[in-house]
Formats: sequence, C-alpha cells, structure tokens
Amino acid sequence: MKILKISKFWFISYFTFSFIPIIVFLITYLYMVFNNGPQVKDLFFLVPISLFGGFLFNTINDYLYDKDTIIEIDANGNITYINITQRHFHLEDIDVCTKALPNRFCIGFTEITLKDRSRIDVSNFIDLEPIYKMNSNIRREKMVFFWPINLKQKNNN
Repeated sequence: MKILKISKFWFISYFTFSFIPIIVFLITYLYMVFNNGPQVKDLFFLVPISLFGGFLFNTINDYLYDKDTIIEIDANGNITYINITQRHFHLEDIDVCTKALPNRFCIGFTEITLKDRSRIDVSNFIDLEPIYKMNSNIRREKMVFFWPINLKQKNNN
C-alpha cells in the first residue's frame, strides 16, 4: 500500500523562500525610516513586502488545506482520499490530471478530474508521481498561467 502525504520539506522551503525576504525588506525599510525619516519614496519597499506576504499567505493556506490529507493506494488500485471529506475511487476512474504550474509567487496545485466529472484539488506539497507510475493511461495537462486560488475555500464536490 502506498501512502501519499504532505512533504514537510517542500513546505519549509516555500515558507523560508517567502519569510526571509519579508524580514530583509522590513529591516531595510525600518532602517531607512529611522535614518532619513518617513518619505514617500520609502513606500516602494512595501511593494516587495506585500508580494512576499501574499506568497506566504498562499503557502500557509495550502499547508493548512493539505496537512491532514492522506491518499492511500492499495495493490488493487483502490484510492482512499482522506481530507475534509472521504472519497473512495479506483485508479482507473481518474480521467485527467491538470497541473497548474507554479510561478514565482504562488504554490501550484493539481486538479484530479474523475470520469464522473467530479474534481479533487491537491497542492504541490503532495507528490502524485506514484499515481502516474501505477496508471500510465492518466492524461496529464499543464496550465502555465493561473490565478492563485484559495484551496481552503474552493468547493470540492
């Protein structure tokens, strides 16, 4: 039986990628305000802070969404998806997996579409490669540009 869970390594790497620049820009901004006084041009330091802040929000949101997610695959190809709702389906029921490739400021996710047209969203913190290896007939699509979604609020029928 294969068990797919969230990778804490990927979460920590995404988290530090966004947290360290926020600290650096904030310290630089405070240093400039302390030495020169508040000026309008110093507000340009708040733009990178807000960008990395949004990335940090998406990272934490996706971690909270997937931290309790477990995908169990038995030897017969039966899949048990345990998260907010429990779903049971067979490996052959997967029609297509659409991977939204992450750009620099957000986490990517994979939308698993079953043959009955229901969908399951999983963030990139869970590696789905074992599913692809077990069933090579699963179509894979890639979406290059996408708007970051809040997985926690997305309705998974």
